[in-house]
Amino acid sequence: MGTATATKIQSPEHKAASAASKKAFTATIKNRVLTITCPVIERESSTTKTIIVANGKKQMAIKSVEHGEQIVNVSCNAYFYNPEFVG
Repeated sequence: MGTATATKIQSPEHKAASAASKKAFTATIKNRVLTITCPVIERESSTTKTIIVANGKKQMAIKSVEHGEQIVNVSCNAYFYNPEFVG
């Protein structure tokens, strides 16, 4: 498994990163495999409780031919708990 590199984004760039994430988020189903692509942009959550690694920032509906033309809803969140969080 490969390693991912991430760019830490602070508040002023947060909106730009969110917009980029929305545009780059894709999902497809092919040969019975769901593939999700989402940019890796590491930043603290607004509560600082978690570090967000990747976030699709939206829910996407795709039509699955393999599932009888059913609509499949896809969203993506990848994060870990911030070891420096004091609650």
